[in-house]
Amino acid sequence: MPSVTALAADLRREQIKLADRLVLDLVEVFGALNFKGIDTSAPGWAAAVIAATTTHHRAAAELGATMYLDLRREVGVKGPVNIATPDLDRGALEAALALNGPYAAKHGMAIGRRISELAPAIFANTAGAATKLALAGSRDTIEITADTDPKALSYVRIASAKPCDFCALMTQKSYLSMQSAGTAAGTRNRALNPRARGASYHAHCRCTVVPYFSADSWPDGAHRQAETYADLWKRAASFGGTEQQITKRFFDLYSEIA
Repeated sequence: MPSVTALAADLRREQIKLADRLVLDLVEVFGALNFKGIDTSAPGWAAAVIAATTTHHRAAAELGATMYLDLRREVGVKGPVNIATPDLDRGALEAALALNGPYAAKHGMAIGRRISELAPAIFANTAGAATKLALAGSRDTIEITADTDPKALSYVRIASAKPCDFCALMTQKSYLSMQSAGTAAGTRNRALNPRARGASYHAHCRCTVVPYFSADSWPDGAHRQAETYADLWKRAASFGGTEQQITKRFFDLYSEIA
C-alpha cells in the first residue's frame, strides 16, 4: 500500500496534470472570442469554456474521491463513508468569465489598449478562474466528505514547497484552527474556516487538501510547513493591531523566508 505521503503527492501531481490539460483545452477555444465582435462571439466562447471546465471538474471530483478512500484505508480506518459529489459552481464561473472576458475586453479597448496586449491577460484571468473552479472538484469532495465522515478529524491544506504568501496564510489559518479546536487531542473540528467554501483558493492555485484522521496521518513535511507559517503568524500577532495589520506583518515576515 502507498504511504500517506505518497498518496498526497499523487493527488498533487494528478491535480496539476488536470489543471494543465484544462488550460490546453482553453487555448483551443480561446480563438472563439472575437475581439472585434465581442457581443456575438462571447456566448459561444463562454459555453465552450464552461463545457471544458465541467468535464475537468468531474474528473477532479473523481480524483478527490479516490484519494480519500485510499488514504482512509491506508491509515486503517474502517466503516462506511458517504463520498460527496459536489457540482461545479456554474454561476461563479459564468460571472468570472463575463467580468474577465467580454467586460475586460470592451473596457480595455475603450481606453485604447491594443488587442495584442489585452488577449494574453484576458486568457490568463479567465483560465485562472476556470482552473480554480475545476480543481474545486477534488478540494470540495475531500472537504465536504471529511466534514461528514464520523471517522475524520478534519482535512489539512497542503501547499507547494514555496507557496505564495496568500497560500501560506491560509495554511497556517487551518493549522491554528485545528489546534484551537483540540484536533490534535482527537476531537473533531468542523469549522476550519468561516469563509465561503473555495474562498481560500485563488486563481491558478495548486494547493491540495487531504483528510486528517490522526496525528500520524500528516504527509511528510506538511506538519512542519504548517507549524512554520503558524509561528510566523504568532510573531506577527505579538505586536498587536488589527487583523489586517497582522496579516500585512505576516506577509512581510514570510517574504524574508520565501
